[in-house]
Amino acid sequence: MAVVHEWLHSRAGSEKTFEQLARALPGSDLDALTHADGVDFDVDGPITTTLLQKSRWLTVHRSMALPLMPLAWRRITSEVYDVVVTSSHAYARYFPTMGATHLSYVHSPLRYAWLPEIDGRGSSRLLSGPRAVLRMLDRRT
Repeated sequence: MAVVHEWLHSRAGSEKTFEQLARALPGSDLDALTHADGVDFDVDGPITTTLLQKSRWLTVHRSMALPLMPLAWRRITSEVYDVVVTSSHAYARYFPTMGATHLSYVHSPLRYAWLPEIDGRGSSRLLSGPRAVLRMLDRRT
């Protein structure tokens, strides 16, 4: 079993949901796109991160990494799970399930793609072109 979340940069609402899911499903593999140093979670085991973790700039400026996030998930694991539980407000739903039962707690639609005027992370001029693709991907999941 795997428990998955987008990024772990604080212990706010969605991150606390990830933590509670991980605690409710002990022994699960835990995965996140990135995990900030010094942000600790009361979970059983290590948290595996994606290649985005290697770029300090992208972990700080997550809006620039938005178009890369679905691809980063595709490269994280070759593990085959029976069940994958995602805690998602952006791209955790793209974690490779490879036929596993996939349960997703969706906190909100991809606000960065749909309403960039109320969420500054999506208002970057660099994202204006990819926004239509991000909407299509969000609609599909």
